[in-house]
Amino acid sequence: RLILRGWCDEDFADWFGICQDEQVMATIGPLRTADEARATIVAQQRDQALFGRCFWAMERKLDHRMIGFCG
Repeated sequence: RLILRGWCDEDFADWFGICQDEQVMATIGPLRTADEARATIVAQQRDQALFGRCFWAMERKLDHRMIGFCG
């Protein structure tokens, strides 16, 4: 049901939506601005390039939507 993968620039809209969900962010940190959400993606892309790993983006196979992260 899920694909674990590196982050891509196209994840921004889905990730920013997650970052604005008060119920979700209550467990992982404060709400994030658009700049903070973009910085998260950049940091994960950097870590993958430097170390070959990151907190993997979780993509739902059914509709290819980014729904979170793990790692």
